[in-house]
Amino acid sequence: MIRPMYDELSAHDVFVDRRVLFLAVNVSDHPDAAAYYDVDGWPTFLLFRNGIVVDRVVGGSAAREKLYGMISKHSS
Repeated sequence: MIRPMYDELSAHDVFVDRRVLFLAVNVSDHPDAAAYYDVDGWPTFLLFRNGIVVDRVVGGSAAREKLYGMISKHSS
């Protein structure tokens, strides 16, 4: 359910043009990353700018709109 939305957003022209890079990490395979970034709910989407977390969205409910807004806000 989350993967199709992730794929859709990562291919969106607006984000490609703004050089937004999407990465996915399975926290079951990398619990150290989940602990480091204080991820305790799934799905969690983190937005980094210059290596620093600048925003996050937790949960799948209305995630598409929240993610689009978050990325648009920080990538302009």
